[in-house]
Amino acid sequence: MSWILDVFLKDSVGQALLVLCLVIVLGMILGSIRIFSVNVGVAGVLFVGILFGHFGVKVNPVVTEFARDLGLILFVYSIGQEVGPGFVEVLLSGGLRWIFGAALITVVPLVLFSLAARVFLGLNFLSVCGLLAGSMTDPPALAYANSQEPSSDGPSTAFVAVYPLTMLLRVFAAQALILFFSG
Repeated sequence: MSWILDVFLKDSVGQALLVLCLVIVLGMILGSIRIFSVNVGVAGVLFVGILFGHFGVKVNPVVTEFARDLGLILFVYSIGQEVGPGFVEVLLSGGLRWIFGAALITVVPLVLFSLAARVFLGLNFLSVCGLLAGSMTDPPALAYANSQEPSSDGPSTAFVAVYPLTMLLRVFAAQALILFFSG
């Protein structure tokens, strides 16, 4: 019976792959469960990962870093592949207004929150970066914050503190709006 615990708790590449695959599969199952026609989608993987971490299931830090970087690379690549074919056309047909609007919508809250977090809450720069990345569901920003001080868990801790709630609110709000406006 102890071999089962060793498979999950003993540090090895096989253990890391097993844990990562199990978290992904269970997270996708959780994410596909509909409650009142609403589900959390791939955010279910995050919730299962948090649950595994809570119960002390750890993965080798090198494998974790590799999986995090590979996941981010695949995420950014897939977005580029999806929007790439029509990007120039949209940019030339009024897309600059969208870019300006998006920059404004992004920069104003970032500056205001960053100042408030530093002045009123006394948070350090890395924690502020993690909070901002989590509240905007922005893994590339988290990767940047983590790269600034690799030995600090501040950005990741702050990110994971707000990201689940933000994801739930965004998923539920988007699906509720679709349900409300579609009939």
